[in-house]
Amino acid sequence: MNITFDIHAMPEVKPGSIGDYVTLLQTKMSEAGYYKGNITGQFDNLTRDALVEFQRDNHIAITGYTGPVTWMMLFNRGGIFLADLKQIYLVV
Repeated sequence: MNITFDIHAMPEVKPGSIGDYVTLLQTKMSEAGYYKGNITGQFDNLTRDALVEFQRDNHIAITGYTGPVTWMMLFNRGGIFLADLKQIYLVV
């Protein structure tokens, strides 16, 4: 399966955020073994703690919110990616 998406279209998800992108973040971090809470779609303290741990373990700037590099690493788990300046190509 090949998935292509514009990395710049992925929003910053940060404490207080709610909705589908938070659900996606929680799901991807749960799959990676970082998020242990319920998938709620609300960026709470458990979500932030899991994200900070993920960023630390993956040598990403520890910001506590999702930026392009964090999204890229979350989607890269278990696959390989080829990146240009605008898009990420994930091959799984």
